[in-house]
Amino acid sequence: MLIILAAGVSGVAAIVSWWAPGSRLLAGAVALARAGTKNGLVLPVSTWARRRVVWAVAGATAAAVVTAPLVLAGGLHGSSGPTRLAEWGWVVPWAVMVALLGLVDLAERVVPTLLVRAATGTTAVLAALVCSLTGDWGPLVRGGACALASWAVFATWAVLAPGSLGFGDARMACLVALGAGAASPAGTVVALACSVMTAGAWGRLREGARPGLVRGRRPVALGPLLALSGLAVAVTGAR
Repeated sequence: MLIILAAGVSGVAAIVSWWAPGSRLLAGAVALARAGTKNGLVLPVSTWARRRVVWAVAGATAAAVVTAPLVLAGGLHGSSGPTRLAEWGWVVPWAVMVALLGLVDLAERVVPTLLVRAATGTTAVLAALVCSLTGDWGPLVRGGACALASWAVFATWAVLAPGSLGFGDARMACLVALGAGAASPAGTVVALACSVMTAGAWGRLREGARPGLVRGRRPVALGPLLALSGLAVAVTGAR
């Protein structure tokens, strides 16, 4: 039963992720984001149709790596897997949205404002709904505090050093911290810091190998690193 439940969640996530790259909603949001950037490395939206398998695998994997530990933890702690998943189930759609936005940033070097705001709002509403049903507001309080703190730090950084990261990265960090922070605030801080340091080191290597590659803009997409680190924190902390 629990295996079927986890497989079903992953299957739904795969279907959504398969549909997303070809949707007008996603294409329109990315087009708006691209209109505000001068980055010459962006890929045509039409190329997404040939990458749907990658997107579907990423969405299913994000759902599986969150669902499976929650179901397993429920059994280990004496409660049923579905009960545990009901308490932390809102983290599953958050994980899928984070994974997809990470792929968008990887392909386009932008994080669409419309999509990341919608993902953040959806996550907050789902978390509030679950917390109101369980009576435990701790996850939402922790996640919200981490999200606000992450936004403040990254937005300030974007203002002071616009060439290193942008407000899209700040919004992405806010979304990642909202879900991961609910599971482990301390782990979220470490994860975000490691993501930034990894992106900086990787960017230095790329700039050294190919100077002028991005004409003053960061050569590394921070979004995928934030997504991976956030998922890791959610998996290890929510159990």
